[in-house]
Amino acid sequence: MWILRYWVSLDGNFRLVRKAKKVDPNDISFTNGIMFYVEDEDYGVWVNLPDNNKRNTSGEKPQCDNHKAAADRFAKFGGLDVTGLIGVSCGRHTCYIPGGVADLKKGEKFAIGDYALAHVIELLLRHGAIPIGFTYDIWCHYIAKFKERAGRLPERLAIPADLDLVGAIPKFHIQGHTQECKVRWSLNNMPHVGRMEGEGVERGWAAFNQTSGSNSEKSPAFRHDSMNYLLNSWNLEKRDRMGPYLDEHFKSTKKMYIKQKVVFEELHAVIPVDIRTTWEGTSTEPTKVNGKWTSPFEFTEAQAQKIQQVLHEERQKESAAAPEPSCRTGATKWLLNAIEIENQLAALEQEEAKLDPVASYHRQNALNDKKKALTKRVNAHREERETFMPGMGEPDHPELPNVLANLEHVELALPSSYEACNLARASLDKLAAVEGKLRRAACGDALQGLKNLLGWKAQALRWKKANTAGEIMTTRAEGALKDHNEKVKQARQRYDRSWRALMRLNLQDSDSDTYRKLEDHDLKNLKDYLADDSIALGQGYASLPWIWRTGAAYNDKTWQIEGAGFITLWIIDLWLTARNVALRVEWFRARQRCKQWEEELVLLKRDMAMAARSLVTMQSIWQWKAAADDLSHGMREYANRTARFYEKQKGNLIQRCSKHITDPIVELKWATEHWPTSQALD
Repeated sequence: MWILRYWVSLDGNFRLVRKAKKVDPNDISFTNGIMFYVEDEDYGVWVNLPDNNKRNTSGEKPQCDNHKAAADRFAKFGGLDVTGLIGVSCGRHTCYIPGGVADLKKGEKFAIGDYALAHVIELLLRHGAIPIGFTYDIWCHYIAKFKERAGRLPERLAIPADLDLVGAIPKFHIQGHTQECKVRWSLNNMPHVGRMEGEGVERGWAAFNQTSGSNSEKSPAFRHDSMNYLLNSWNLEKRDRMGPYLDEHFKSTKKMYIKQKVVFEELHAVIPVDIRTTWEGTSTEPTKVNGKWTSPFEFTEAQAQKIQQVLHEERQKESAAAPEPSCRTGATKWLLNAIEIENQLAALEQEEAKLDPVASYHRQNALNDKKKALTKRVNAHREERETFMPGMGEPDHPELPNVLANLEHVELALPSSYEACNLARASLDKLAAVEGKLRRAACGDALQGLKNLLGWKAQALRWKKANTAGEIMTTRAEGALKDHNEKVKQARQRYDRSWRALMRLNLQDSDSDTYRKLEDHDLKNLKDYLADDSIALGQGYASLPWIWRTGAAYNDKTWQIEGAGFITLWIIDLWLTARNVALRVEWFRARQRCKQWEEELVLLKRDMAMAARSLVTMQSIWQWKAAADDLSHGMREYANRTARFYEKQKGNLIQRCSKHITDPIVELKWATEHWPTSQALD
């Protein structure tokens, strides 16, 4: 069943500050409590309550700790009376909602967000209960104790206990969250949200930040009036552009829906009926299995630990001080930083190799700037080395790359650069073990990326063969394939670097079996192997490339193929098992993309109908005002002109969008029934 939810977006702005200056005691706001800012007096009492001045965190370190706003320790507030503001806008069109803006006194306190959100909810529920959706950059933190905080709100702003409220993290911000957040709070995985990204309020801040200089000097009341007028002007522009926006957006959305529908139907057609029937009956709701959140949209079969998971686990162990250097706080992050530097050095070397000798000064300067920044990181890493590896001399492992033979090699002197006996004498066994965990995770990530790239490469080659014709299209396709081959090469090099380091550490006997040297013949897509090697002459001696049967990257099970007779059936069976893992995720994602573009069309029809009905209502209101008795001079003409303005807006909207309302590509009966009739244009 469709749930047409009203989505709102909340976010803080730390540019729109006010300096701590003397204020005229008679200074008053002409818009206090009647526009976008909350009323001054009640809010002043609320924000100063002791319970509303506690830190955002409860004292326990949260799972998702990457966000400064959540920890409330990210800004300097010296010399400021107001450190920013928090605002609520509608999620789909970034129209700011009356009563949804409040000043920040020190940091992005959740209590301030509660107060602004409660104002908005109270406004939305005045005419009856409606389901509400809410996006916030740090929703994962905000929701944790929301009910407890909501119980402290003033009685007039009390949030109903039966309120249908769901939340999500905006699409751009969620990239900085943990995997759990992405599984639980991603808009990409939610039903009935269309293609909303949840970042709308950010676009408003970008415009209003241009006024930060003048507003920082104004008195509190004058500043509130100015911001209220600016917010109102923003909304009026949104209203005036709504017709053209809905018209153009429906056209572009329709094209994308048709495209994604074709993509999904093609994929759907190649899946065996019994398998896709099972998938169709699978719930897409996030579930917690063995303490870990998962969903059909994510790869849940991964056996190797990912780097971020290893980093989190190891940082947990570092919380208590220990005499051994490898246990000191930050050792894991220091090692991870070194692995990142290795990858950046390699990328920079490749970029320099590609640079044309006659390249522009701009490109050369950009490359030099990257070199300087990376050199600074390398030097900082080396300075920290004495903290975690005190007393260690120059790297002495016999299998290290020859620096003289490879002038581009930069030695970062990690535990893998030393012989095991020297590490043991320096009590660095634990640090070496941590690097081993990170190297295994890095190998697993690189292998997973490599397998995905090989699959995409095979698909691209098949598409090129079937669809490209003519010199221009062929040249473009070959250019894209060349770039893709470069990505395959880079993924292989990332694996090789961590694999060599892991082999030098020599921590576990199983490492040499799980993580093997990558040869050229291993870089074969699974489907190509089945289509060529496994059925070719001599297939009884064939062996499945090890990257498709290792436990280092996800598969339903680890297997080995020996060169014996009747092997083909085993290979196909195992390949189907492994392939289904990737296909299942892609099937769910492709179906979701198709669904969300379809939902966007439905929601756009709703938006069109609501916009039209709103314009009809506003026209009627101003016509009624124009007909009132005892109007002051000029007011009747003003009311009539305003009514004609809304009539013109309504006519333009109906002219642009009527064809979309009746478009059979999707159906929304409610929108069709509430679309103004031809008489409404008279």
